[in-house]
Amino acid sequence: MGLREIKKLKVKQAIQRETLRLFEERGYRETTVEQIAAAAEISTTTFYRYYPSKEEVILSGVHEREPAAGGREQPLHFASGLPAGVSVVEGLRAMLRGIQRGGALERDRGTLVARLRMINDTPELRALHAQRTQEGLRELARVLAGPSGADPDGYEMRVLAAAVGGAVTETLRYWVERDGEPDIVELLDRTLELMAPSLER
Repeated sequence: MGLREIKKLKVKQAIQRETLRLFEERGYRETTVEQIAAAAEISTTTFYRYYPSKEEVILSGVHEREPAAGGREQPLHFASGLPAGVSVVEGLRAMLRGIQRGGALERDRGTLVARLRMINDTPELRALHAQRTQEGLRELARVLAGPSGADPDGYEMRVLAAAVGGAVTETLRYWVERDGEPDIVELLDRTLELMAPSLER
């Protein structure tokens, strides 16, 4: 990374750190963008160069995004599709582990737990998180339908994707309630094993 990229990363990390701290100390509704910017020692204008809202600061650490063609961003979750030549369960396991290695879990487990707890405890953040999750489920339905040629918008694929998404969400909630102590990779593997009969069928 060059000096410019390092500086941008430090600013982004400062915004994330101070947003989470202020939300925990003052509450979501009582914290303003101006307060976050002041705590991060940047201007409000600079804040908006990095994030469109205070909500996005929290959600961005959970719904990671990566650059797509043309410089736009796309959801990271399930974007690459199932690896060739493996079962659906093994493919999903590989995808989830890839997301974990590249995302917030790998960088800072404690911060991810705090972000998820904040989302669970804040109605506004919970609603936005649910909207993002729904977008991911549509992509997951497409991925699951790929090997069989089924209609990704059909009843069966939508229900199956929703079942996987709900199971993963509940697994993460279980993990957060225990302060991130159980191994999340092991927990997600167990989740997929529980769903294996339906997925493989």
